[in-house]
This record gives sequence, structure tokens and C-alpha cells, in this order.
Amino acid sequence: MAVVAAWKLHMELHTATTDQLSHLEFRREITIHLLHARPLVRHYPGPRSHLPISLRTSHGHYLQSSVQGRCAVCQRNCRNECVQCKKRLHRNCFLSYHDLTQGEPNSACKRLMKKSLRFKADNAKVLETNLENAAKYEQLLIRLREFNVDEALPMEEPLLTDIFKNVSKILLKEESLLELELPLVICGDIHGNFYQLLRIFNRIGWPPKVRYLFLGDYIDRGYRNLEVIALLFTLKILYPEAVFLLRGNHEASPVNRNYGFKQEVRNRGFSTLFWLTAQITFNCLPLAAVIASKIFCAHGGISPFLKDFDQIRNFQRPLNVPSDGLIADLLWADPSDDTENFTPNEIRNTSVIYGQNAVRQFCNDFSIDLIIRAHECVEEGFAYFADGKLITIFSCPNYNGNNNGAALIIDEECKIEITAFCSISSSSSVEDEENLNVEQEEEKKH
Repeated sequence: MAVVAAWKLHMELHTATTDQLSHLEFRREITIHLLHARPLVRHYPGPRSHLPISLRTSHGHYLQSSVQGRCAVCQRNCRNECVQCKKRLHRNCFLSYHDLTQGEPNSACKRLMKKSLRFKADNAKVLETNLENAAKYEQLLIRLREFNVDEALPMEEPLLTDIFKNVSKILLKEESLLELELPLVICGDIHGNFYQLLRIFNRIGWPPKVRYLFLGDYIDRGYRNLEVIALLFTLKILYPEAVFLLRGNHEASPVNRNYGFKQEVRNRGFSTLFWLTAQITFNCLPLAAVIASKIFCAHGGISPFLKDFDQIRNFQRPLNVPSDGLIADLLWADPSDDTENFTPNEIRNTSVIYGQNAVRQFCNDFSIDLIIRAHECVEEGFAYFADGKLITIFSCPNYNGNNNGAALIIDEECKIEITAFCSISSSSSVEDEENLNVEQEEEKKH
């Protein structure tokens, strides 16, 4: 009976007007998935041909089946075409491309499309290697991209173990302090939220066309940890110059044995040896990054022990995270208005908190214009500190109630756009979500 009721509500939501849509609820999140362009097709009973594929705007824009082509937004293969503007669009891309009240391409989506065209795909070269499982990696990537997050994806322990071993080799070829160039998309904590990770890629673009830097905390707290690291590590193997991964405080065995990852490994039938193999891979992750010689990135932030970037470069990996010192601060430290410089972090009982004076002094000493870090859940998905000298970015919505998530898009000219992802349980509209997108011009002297 519940399945039949769900199908009827789906049909109501599909045929409802925009005004009616916000008042209908199917476990509440169905409404939000439609309003916020969920990038995955939910599966309902009945033949696929009976599923309606059109979403109509007030100006008559709607989708119909067509020959295969490239989606105007995400550039992936698509068989749907808007009858009015003649553009091929996926269902999720249709909602983000058109404002449902006006039927015209919305400005935020047009900015993202123009920006995505400026990303240098030639900077992202597929790894040329004779990996025995390269074909399996590509097949796994396809399965992950088309995956329904409501169910756990069946994965083989030998394949994931092989992925861990090969990505470790790639990570160890990189410096402990990455030195990257623009353009780049920067993401904060994911915490096992595989749906949100797909949402980011489907909204902004997939590697290798778009280059990404992730700031750590890929696991724990969420319930799709294996899918998250499988996708990120597979992308790192296939496109090592398009995906860069830093270490977070949860990529350490004392933390992830207690906050969800080890339990998920057990629940899904993987061995303890598999969990230990994952820890070795986490020990290989770089610790920080400098972008265009002007932006410093680390999971937690800065440290009173950091006097020269060579200190980070000289760390030999794989390494465990100590309880204090420079490495601990890079992964655990927090900005705070309760101090001006550095003070022991009594809330986390490890590392330090650092104030506005410490941030300004660091930027002055290292000739840095901006610090980008993650580590803390912030209500809007991003937060400024020290007069904009530091940005906290958190990419996992609904981590703490109804918080939003966000990602930073930085182009070649150091122009920063903050793309927000609304909380799934929010009742805001598509227009409300797009209004959360913030553009900030950063004048950089290179």
C-alpha cells in the first residue's frame, strides 16, 4: 500500500503547478528533490515508459524524448530535449537551467555554464598506465555515477583494496604540500554523504573537465562512506591531474574507528584487514595545498609551529597523525573570536584555536591573500573570518540539522563564486537556493 501511495503522490507532484508543488509532501524530501534538481532518478513501480519525463515551466518549456546528444549544462549524454529552446537537458539540469516561474535560463546557471567552459580540460590527463584493473575502475565509475543512493552499491573487497593500493602510489608521488594552479573547485567536508558528492559533480561538472581540490573528512557520520571514497579514489586514479585530495582529521584510525567508518565496513561484510588497508591509504594523503602562490588550503587551518612551507614539504608519508604539533594543527585547528593569536583548543581537547591577528600575521608572513579551510559545520555552508582573509567551506548539507552545503569555484583570474547546496529538508524553492549563491571578486596581485 505504501508503494502505491508513493506512486500516486509522485504523479500529483509531477502534474502540480509551481504554487501547488510547495504544499505537497511525499516524505517531504520528494518535494525538495524535485525543487532542487536532484541529480538521480528515483525508482518507482511500473514500466519505465510510463514514467513522465516532462517538467513544464509557465512559459511552456518542457522536455520530450529525442535522439542522443550532449546536455547543455553538464555535457553528458542526454536523450531529452526542451521543445521551446531546443536544448538537450537532463531532468535535473532542466530544473537548474530554467527558472520555473519565468521559463528562461537563470543567471546563476548561465554563470556556471560559462565558467565551466573556461576550465582547462587539457590540464587533466588520464593516467597512462598498465593497471590490470583499469577497465574495472571505469566500470565502477559508471556504476557509481548512475547509482541510486537509497541502496548500498554492491562492491567487491578485492577491487576496493586494489583501488586503495594504486591510489596510495599516486598520492605518494605528490608532495605533502600541493602546489596547484587555477582554475579549481574547492570542496569541504563530505562525511559519507554520497548523494551530496554526486550533487556537486552533477551541478558543477565532472572530472577531468573540471578540476577539484577536496579538503578532507570524506568519511564518518554519514552512511555511504565506502561509495564516497570509492568514487574519489577511482577519479584520482583515472584523472590524477584533475582531482586532488587533502587529509582531514577523520582520515585517521583513532577517529574513524569510532565515528562510523569502521562500523560500516563491518556491516557490509568487509574484513578488518580492509579497514587497515584504508588507514594506510589515508596516511598517504597530502596535508595542505597552496594555490597560485596566493591561497593556502588545509583541513583545519594554520599553526603556531608553521614558520616555513618547507616544514610541510619535508613530511615523509605515509604518516600517522600525532596528538599535537604542526600536523595536528593542520587537521584540527579552528578559527575563533575568543582569542587574538593562538590558544589551546579546549572544545576539541586537541590542537589550537587561532584568532584574527594570527590569520593576518600568517597572510603577511607567507605572502598569502586567502586561507581556505573546512572542518567546521557552518549554517550557510560557508563563513568568513578575519575580514574575509579566511573562508570556512563545508560541503555536507543536513550534517547538523538543516545546514546548507557549499563549494568554491575559482577561475583563472581568482574570481571566487560560492555555490550553495540547500538543505534537503528545507522548504525553499529553486529560486531561494540560487539566491544563496554568492559571487565575490578577489583582486589578486600575482
